Amino acid sequence: MNGTYNSTKPKIIVTGASGFIGRNFLNAYKDDFFIYAFARRAQHIVHIPEHNNIKWIQLDIADAEMVKVVMDSIAKDGGVRYIIHLAGYYDFS
Repeated sequence: MNGTYNSTKPKIIVTGASGFIGRNFLNAYKDDFFIYAFARRAQHIVHIPEHNNIKWIQLDIADAEMVKVVMDSIAKDGGVRYIIHLAGYYDFS
């Protein structure tokens, strides 16, 4: 994760940002918060437009090592106020 985001808006993390509820949440709150949007799929694949207050992070939250790397980076950027957990677990087997 590159770059520092010095938004004056409260910072939050939204997991499951590419899902139905997640993408609607992003749309509703992108003007009120700076959002670190966690999703397994790429932003362009799920047709979510870029926005100055959204930092898209393609990540599987089941990968604890990668989550730690990302969270450490966010902490260095000042951390977040809230985590909105909207990711669901499903198994295709």
